[in-house]
Amino acid sequence: MLRTVYDAEGREHTVEAIDAREYLATGLYFAEPPAPPVEPIGSKLPDPDPSAEPDKSEAKSRKG
Repeated sequence: MLRTVYDAEGREHTVEAIDAREYLATGLYFAEPPAPPVEPIGSKLPDPDPSAEPDKSEAKSRKG
């Protein structure tokens, strides 16, 4: 009987069931694929409104 084990990168390895136990015992292989990475909360924020930023050309013209 064959079983599928997964490495830390999520790659599948199909091995005999008796060997799968040994793979899992090493801690380097898993019975289920790893969960997808979680996105940071800030990555879902919308881009700031460019009209809300002060106009940089006005600041330059005031200097000189």
